[in-house]
Amino acid sequence: MYYVEHMLQHMGKVDIVLPCATQNEVSGDKAQALIKAGAYVVVEGSNMGCAQDAIDVFERTRKKTAGKQPVWYAPGKAANCGGVAVSGLEMAQNNQVGSPSGDMLTKKKKKED
Repeated sequence: MYYVEHMLQHMGKVDIVLPCATQNEVSGDKAQALIKAGAYVVVEGSNMGCAQDAIDVFERTRKKTAGKQPVWYAPGKAANCGGVAVSGLEMAQNNQVGSPSGDMLTKKKKKED
């Protein structure tokens, strides 16, 4: 993968879009261009990678093309929920004096069951 300056001018066929860099990376105009290029799945890898006008374009297209070639949009909150949970665990472990060993975690899990 690579970043292309002014990507809309160089875009070919697109199936899946994964905006991962920053907030509001995909605007309404970019969303329309992505759909025109064939995109049918948009999954945010970053928090709020799509601006609200882009989300509106994706949802409007999905409703309009029901049963044909809809555009499926997954917001970052849904697409990244596992990462947030693991990140929380890592933060908790990092705040402890030492990191627990695998045996310690297994024993703790068995005790909880």
